[in-house]
Amino acid sequence: MNPLRLAGVAEVAELLGVSRQQVHRLASREDFPAPVANLVAGRVWLLVEVEQWGREHAGRRPGRPETPKPT
Repeated sequence: MNPLRLAGVAEVAELLGVSRQQVHRLASREDFPAPVANLVAGRVWLLVEVEQWGREHAGRRPGRPETPKPT
């Protein structure tokens, strides 16, 4: 059995490599997956749909550039 995998704002942010604030901006786009639920704690998405969206938009993700790590 394939378990239903859900993701909140923090998980989506980590998956896409953006801030939580950027997830809220992305969620307002027409091409971003619709949440499956709006809970008191926030929106929840199907992880598989967000992963697919991320693959389709790889390299085109808006947000802050990655901060170089000190060596």
